[in-house]
Amino acid sequence: MATTQINRTFTLPYSLEKVKEGIEVISAKSTGTYNIKTRNDVINSYHIVMTGTALTFARCNVQLKKINENETEFKLDTIDTNQNSLNVSNETVDKFINKLTTSIQSGEVMTPDLTKKAKGGCATMVVGFIVVSVIVFLIAS
Repeated sequence: MATTQINRTFTLPYSLEKVKEGIEVISAKSTGTYNIKTRNDVINSYHIVMTGTALTFARCNVQLKKINENETEFKLDTIDTNQNSLNVSNETVDKFINKLTTSIQSGEVMTPDLTKKAKGGCATMVVGFIVVSVIVFLIAS
């Protein structure tokens, strides 16, 4: 199986705390589109599954590094295993980065409602998947 690596590395003009908050906010608001699978606050890393159009996805590792009080290095790596087209994976990653910077620029913060939504997102996706499966089964019958 052929693989292609997708990398994004750049400096964001925001504090490490703001970037981390932005990742949490867009994950919570996306209800499954940007799903944080694991996070390590000690080394500032995330493993995020990003779902794009037509159920394409990218499994991404994000590493954050504090440069100074107002700058953070953002490094994202993913390996595309040809389950998706490379263009779709790039598009999915780029949409995540755009949403992240927009969230940080607008000053969005985690609220109790967003925290609750983030915790309920998986259940919502499972119920949605079951409903769609039943409808497809009924149509096919």
